[in-house]
Amino acid sequence: MENKEKEVSAMSLLIDDGYLSGLSRGQKLCREKEEGNREYKFKLTGLSDEQRNHRATQLHWRLNEGNDTAVYLIGVEDDGNQLGISEDDLKESLRNLKFMADQVGCEMSIKQLFAGEQGVTAEVHMRRLTRLTVDTCQVNVAVAGDLDAGKSTLIGVLSTGKLDNGRGLARMQVFRHNHEVESGRTSCISHHVIHFDDNGQILNSDPLGGCSTKTHRLRAFSDIELANESSRAVTLIDLAGHAKYLKTTLHGLVGRKLDYCLACIALSDSCFQMMKSHNSDSSFNNSSKTNTTDNSSDLSDYRTKSNNSMDSESSTCELQSMTVEHLNISLYLKIPILFAITKLDLLSKSTAANKNHPRIAAIIAAIESFFHKHNQLQQHNHQHSEQVRCQVIETPTQLVDVLMSMSHHHSYGRHERVVPIFLVSSVTGSGLQLLRSCLFQLHNP
Repeated sequence: MENKEKEVSAMSLLIDDGYLSGLSRGQKLCREKEEGNREYKFKLTGLSDEQRNHRATQLHWRLNEGNDTAVYLIGVEDDGNQLGISEDDLKESLRNLKFMADQVGCEMSIKQLFAGEQGVTAEVHMRRLTRLTVDTCQVNVAVAGDLDAGKSTLIGVLSTGKLDNGRGLARMQVFRHNHEVESGRTSCISHHVIHFDDNGQILNSDPLGGCSTKTHRLRAFSDIELANESSRAVTLIDLAGHAKYLKTTLHGLVGRKLDYCLACIALSDSCFQMMKSHNSDSSFNNSSKTNTTDNSSDLSDYRTKSNNSMDSESSTCELQSMTVEHLNISLYLKIPILFAITKLDLLSKSTAANKNHPRIAAIIAAIESFFHKHNQLQQHNHQHSEQVRCQVIETPTQLVDVLMSMSHHHSYGRHERVVPIFLVSSVTGSGLQLLRSCLFQLHNP
């Protein structure tokens, strides 16, 4: 057979044993280079599944180097010597190479065969198939809120699929600087993409709570695989909560095309101002000494009463100043807002974490009061205002109804806006499944 380029399918080569006879000897090649799209492989035999997946990662890198094309030389040593391998080893090597091609989504064709010093060598061309990233729906969600609201931890849990240990382990995947790790506070803007498939499963992390052995992969998806396989990409933008970095947060809200804002409010005293009013007259007199009449009237809008074991006291809360700043900026930019009440694990295990809990009810009342004051200000300035209804999401049915209401509000310009509120814990995983489902189903405004 003449030594000329001739394309032969891999499967036909494996069947036709006589094709390997009458080959011309290959020439000495230059040493393999780490850069470029040419890869030397002496043989690909006796590989385990983990080894084949590792070789598929190498194929990805070569395809990227060659603008979606790569050349594999089988039976060639790293120094360029075409030593050659036996026909059986060549067939097994091509089978493994075909498996790798199927894994990364490219087609494989054998261009040339040569006679080496001790066997046969092959030149195999790989070409990536047409990418399907043009139909990927992309949604940008800014994660805002005051410091210590659990923003970075929540992003780390959602993007990696691993729960936090209660001491800030998850946020280490989000922080970019050493001083952030030391202080535990975000100082710069960072982006973290969650890739969903058609069924709403996250591709770039294990599902929360673990994954089944049926869907377990020995190798993580590469960036190109994620772009090709995902039908929806949700980018979570971590913003700083400290007042010191307000300009940085403002740049993150204004300098990017945001579709939604996820405001985090922690169920702890550090993220909202909590006041307790006892029924006894002595407690009322003591509290009146430390609070002016104006403050009492301002806090009356946030007051809520509980009907459980804490009947002897009622709790009121006020959103922190940075949370209010972030919400006002989002409203000014007409960015739809979602809420996540975090750190539910701080509640005792015997207490039900639902909207009827006094602290949770106090935060919900504060959110409603914030929107009420905003509407009053809009009406005072003779600007368009709309009614806002806060809905705590506790079941998938409620989530579907709220998402439909949000979609109809955007499409038909209804005067009532529905604001979903999620109750989540990054330590126990409570409520995270509903929040993840919401991120998958959010429409692109």
